[in-house]
Amino acid sequence: MLWELSSTDWIVLLSFLSGVSYITAWFCDRILTTTGFGNIGNWVLILAGAYGGMYTYNSYGYELHWNPLHTLAVIVGSALISLIVACLAKRFIFG
Repeated sequence: MLWELSSTDWIVLLSFLSGVSYITAWFCDRILTTTGFGNIGNWVLILAGAYGGMYTYNSYGYELHWNPLHTLAVIVGSALISLIVACLAKRFIFG
């Protein structure tokens, strides 16, 4: 489970997620132009979605090392869903 990770595993996990999510946020900002939230805003949304997906996935009793591809799919999916929902809300609420 997430709370059973050592401090070294936490640092590696958080730094990897932060780096990859910032690169993804930069790409998303170039694609979304005015619909996006800028580099930092997209990064925060993607990072929050990734952490939320990891926590939810872990709350259902799955461990992160059991099936790495399934874990990666859950994290990427939840991060992108977080960004897409926020962008759609921005687009339809603020025009």
